[in-house]
Amino acid sequence: MLNKQILFWSSALIVSFVLAGILGIKYYIHQKIQSGVESGITTYIIDSQNQAIKDKELATKEYQESQIKAKEETLKKYQSLRSAKEQTEDFCAKELEEVNRALSIFFNGRDSRDNDVF
Repeated sequence: MLNKQILFWSSALIVSFVLAGILGIKYYIHQKIQSGVESGITTYIIDSQNQAIKDKELATKEYQESQIKAKEETLKKYQSLRSAKEQTEDFCAKELEEVNRALSIFFNGRDSRDNDVF
């Protein structure tokens, strides 16, 4: 009877160890699979973030280049306007001088460029 009890309890203990081992192996396999899935998800997220950063970098470079071009075009535009303004000012000053001289001759009877005093 004692041998049967010892045999029973030792068999139960062995079965418990085997079941614990099987459950431990199952848990270990589950953890490895889960970590592999998480690793794949993490890799996908990192790759998509890296791609988004590269896209932003490219967009930033394109924007900076467009701003440089726009600045150059603006400078060219206003330089040509400035030279046109200077030409217009010179022309207007000459025309004004001619009109003043003509008015001086009309009202005073003499050219305003003459320095003769009556």
